[in-house]
Amino acid sequence: MLSVIERFASIDGPAIVFDPGRCLRARDRFSTCDLCAARCPAGAVRIGEGGATFDPAACALCGLCLHLCPVGAFAGDTGANDILRCAAQIDDLNALELICPAHPEPATGPAGIDAAIAPAGCLASLGPSAYASLAACGIPRVAVRLDACAACPLGQVAADVRQAIDRARRVLAAWDLAGSVDIVAEGPLEDGQPRPVYPANRPPVSRRDLFRRFTSAPARTIDEALLVDEGPSPARNRLPPERRRLLNALDRLPPPIPTAICPAPEPGQAFVLLGVDDTCTACGVCAKACPTGALQVLYDDESRGFEILYAPRACTGCETCLHLCDPEALHRRRVPLVREFLAAEPGRIHSGVFHVCEACGARFAGEPSARGMCPPCDFRRQNPFGYKIPPRLERHQEVDQD
Repeated sequence: MLSVIERFASIDGPAIVFDPGRCLRARDRFSTCDLCAARCPAGAVRIGEGGATFDPAACALCGLCLHLCPVGAFAGDTGANDILRCAAQIDDLNALELICPAHPEPATGPAGIDAAIAPAGCLASLGPSAYASLAACGIPRVAVRLDACAACPLGQVAADVRQAIDRARRVLAAWDLAGSVDIVAEGPLEDGQPRPVYPANRPPVSRRDLFRRFTSAPARTIDEALLVDEGPSPARNRLPPERRRLLNALDRLPPPIPTAICPAPEPGQAFVLLGVDDTCTACGVCAKACPTGALQVLYDDESRGFEILYAPRACTGCETCLHLCDPEALHRRRVPLVREFLAAEPGRIHSGVFHVCEACGARFAGEPSARGMCPPCDFRRQNPFGYKIPPRLERHQEVDQD
């Protein structure tokens, strides 16, 4: 019998592509994000002065970075689409087991399981959205088996699998579905029970679909909205596949418990509500810099009014807007209710009146200078030789030196 290490070496994980231009380190000079580098089990991602770098040759293809990055700088196949398609083809599926494709003893599993699916790659590539999608498919129970992790060369990512499952459970608690996902057999399995095991990329033909081949009845298919394109995209501001799949799954569940609160913010895919105070200058930098399109600044040149719109469902908590807001008008308010997070339309979080700078023509809120200029132009007029930097940048430099 092959060892776990030998079997793992034979599987095909997702080919991972890194877009350095999407990385927070490249977009935001004040970002301290290091999730990919800190959690990569192979040391394939490193953080340097120029930002993050990725070494494909060193990559172990665990896929953890694919759902961990808050802005989707890594692209690749997590295997979630194949799992969902495969699960849709299994008849009478009430309890599904997800098992490592390199497991040394896949033929038997925990009692009470109807079928097992083995993805093409490591279970660490599955984010909370994969488990939420299986719940949205109506599968009452998903059991994740981690008993092979201890002997695996990438066994340390088992902690990340547990964290992804925990996040999924905390999100699904808003629908009283936290118990639909659990971990089984972290240690040696006793009295294993036989059940069918299907490779995720080779789903079975269900009895109903076999019957349909000889009739005019349409074939059974999964809700296509749950199948998310995970490939690279040239779009600068877009939602990461992990957040898109999560939203698509949660939108297909019944209304959540009205008082349910989103999980507390954690590094990565966070749930937050932003606020804006009256020091906002309406410069629009926050909306331009937002990597997921969660912020919009709209101007009405006729009335000289502006408003800032915010979509909590599109915000992953990367804090780029907070770092780049010069007057520090943006702030985190609180963790949203689940129903606030799922609101389909962005809401207005600030509005006001703007002026037009006499020097550069830019729109800005607040009182103009005596020369009718915006704050940046007035600052440059007072400091023509650049011997002084704006106070906020000065504070950041002091923090960096400390």
